[in-house]
Amino acid sequence: MHYNPAEQIDPDRWLSSIDEDERLYLIQCWISELTGSEIEDCLLEAVPILVAENQVAMNSPPVTRATLERLQNGGIDRMTAIQVMSEVMAESLAEAVSGRGKPDPDALALALEQIDPAEIALDGPNDEAPRQPVRSEKIGRNQPCPCGSGKKYKKCCGRPGAGPQGAG
Repeated sequence: MHYNPAEQIDPDRWLSSIDEDERLYLIQCWISELTGSEIEDCLLEAVPILVAENQVAMNSPPVTRATLERLQNGGIDRMTAIQVMSEVMAESLAEAVSGRGKPDPDALALALEQIDPAEIALDGPNDEAPRQPVRSEKIGRNQPCPCGSGKKYKKCCGRPGAGPQGAG
């Protein structure tokens, strides 16, 4: 199976035929092809997309699927809608991972409901090339970890096989 956010995902196949690690890897491969980055460098961008796709497939919380449908009905292509939704989710995940707060489902639902398709459409017409995931600058091994843990990157998310704090 391959992943392309522009294509509708079969929820049953997505959730039952493919385990979580494989889904994450498929998304990392897609980002890698899109940006030219190494697959392992795409993890931080892939996790929020995985969360968005999983929530849409499970319809839990229902606001996630409703937001996707609302954006698509507002003229936004599926790939852009998933990317915009994943950016909102990334902010929520960053707060939870950094310890700055607990995940707040109500705040996330409100943030998703406030995504305005008209504002997304102002970014450019849908016939332009798809927007690429945001790429951050390379993090030095001795710099503070961007997850907010206070540790050096090499001792936290920069460890071989490590994901966001607490995930690996």
